[in-house]
Amino acid sequence: MSGYLSVARHPIILSLLDYWESKRRGRPFPGRRDIDPGDFVYALGNILLVDVLAGPRYRYRLFGTNAAFRHGFDLTGCVLQDMPQTEYRDFAIAQYDAVRKARKPLFPVGSRTLGNRLWHYEAALLPLAADGANIDMILVYLGFIEPPA
Repeated sequence: MSGYLSVARHPIILSLLDYWESKRRGRPFPGRRDIDPGDFVYALGNILLVDVLAGPRYRYRLFGTNAAFRHGFDLTGCVLQDMPQTEYRDFAIAQYDAVRKARKPLFPVGSRTLGNRLWHYEAALLPLAADGANIDMILVYLGFIEPPA
């Protein structure tokens, strides 16, 4: 199962979305310079910062520690299209392409097997733009919930 929620429902995602909205200041998107990670320390382990490069290609500027633990690898500094793990690569590219096309926050939900365990997730993809209009980064929150045994 995977798809998008029309509105966020996870409390941390709702908090991050309110924060993102407050930083827009009348622009379509806030820029990275508007975002202070110290304002959401409660979520940092689950945060990914994804640079949108020419092509478009994507590079992980930050791959949060909780996300790295769940995935079994840390992608900080890696260009996504160069990853050998094709299933994750193709899935992530599709997600990032979708937020760029929609030009608005998206809230993916679904289930994924990571490290031989099934995890349910609810995520937020929040576009950022240095000029307020052209998406050059995506702030991602990955909220994993281990299903009952």
